Amino acid sequence: MCWRKNKEGCVLVSNKGNKPPIVILILIYAILLYASYNSLSVLALGLWGESVMGTVDSYDNRLDNTNAEVNRSRTVSKGYSFTVNGKEYRGYVIYQSDEAWPRLEEGETRSERIRYLAFLPYINKPAMLADFDEIGVRGLLYHIFLPVGCLLLFLLVSGKLKFNKKRKKAYKNPKNDNEDMSETLLQENTSENEPNLIGFSQRNNHEEILAAAQKNRKIGYRFIIILVLLPLLGFPLAGLLIEDFSFGESVVIGIGVALIFLIFNLISLQKYKKPTWEGKVVNKYSKERYEHRGNDDSNGRTYTEYTTLIMTDAGKKKTIVEKDSRRDMFDYLSVGDKVRFHPMFGTYEKYDKSKDSVIYCNVCPIRNPISNDRCKKCDNLLFK
Repeated sequence: MCWRKNKEGCVLVSNKGNKPPIVILILIYAILLYASYNSLSVLALGLWGESVMGTVDSYDNRLDNTNAEVNRSRTVSKGYSFTVNGKEYRGYVIYQSDEAWPRLEEGETRSERIRYLAFLPYINKPAMLADFDEIGVRGLLYHIFLPVGCLLLFLLVSGKLKFNKKRKKAYKNPKNDNEDMSETLLQENTSENEPNLIGFSQRNNHEEILAAAQKNRKIGYRFIIILVLLPLLGFPLAGLLIEDFSFGESVVIGIGVALIFLIFNLISLQKYKKPTWEGKVVNKYSKERYEHRGNDDSNGRTYTEYTTLIMTDAGKKKTIVEKDSRRDMFDYLSVGDKVRFHPMFGTYEKYDKSKDSVIYCNVCPIRNPISNDRCKKCDNLLFK
């Protein structure tokens, strides 16, 4: 941060960057990676792990809190070894428990069952830490949700997932408040009451429009959370209630479906962060197409596909594809029209609206009379 004083003596702060130091980032990533690995290894060992009798050669426990919850009063550390196909493997774990075995003296050992992955025995744990019956439903849900939470935290810390915050207003000289207010009112009256129908609108930067975009993003993130939680809770619950559906399979399927939903929706949300682009409509055409419904050819239907081809100022081709009666942009745009694409809403704005009788809201998008200044449905400003 840079600190300096202005003429009035007010202290201003200038942030040059919001990213934490690289050392802190590495530490955060390492913690998230270890936490995810620990939970995923427990789930994998519980589902596909094989067991073998191992030897515990180091053991220690420390009393932390006599009033703690069940299996939370002590911190236990344990070192062990086991043999698979003639090769010895070692492991070490630290966990919370209520067990209070006596410490092992030098050279003393104790036998304990160990679970490991047959294709990778380096992934192993004492059987009691990877047994779903020992863990219980609460512990199992913890290990299911933890990797998802770590992934969201990773995306948040790395900047892939952002939550916009309201910016603080810059310092203003009180002497100029009346002048600034007059200029603001004049600009608003000019932009809202006397819109120019030729040229791209500046309302895409209006605070109301930016607030609407932020609201849409929040709704999108909430929708993702719901889509991820549904399979994570629904499939394990089905595994508990349906006899023919094993609980282990239900957990795996639930995690898989949740990850697919999460990745797909996060990728789809990235399109709203793309830059605005402008271009010109170069072609329009329609084509009859046929689609199957089910396995029976008699259930198919024929529909019309309407395509509007746009060449951007950067020389890239963009297409708008619509079906049947949903051909709004196909009818609204003509060959030769200049257009601007607003990725925060996924809508298009025409450059010359002077000859149009209708205008489409860039937030909804609903068709409105050109005389409207605000959308008749969402009441947001129309881009005029």
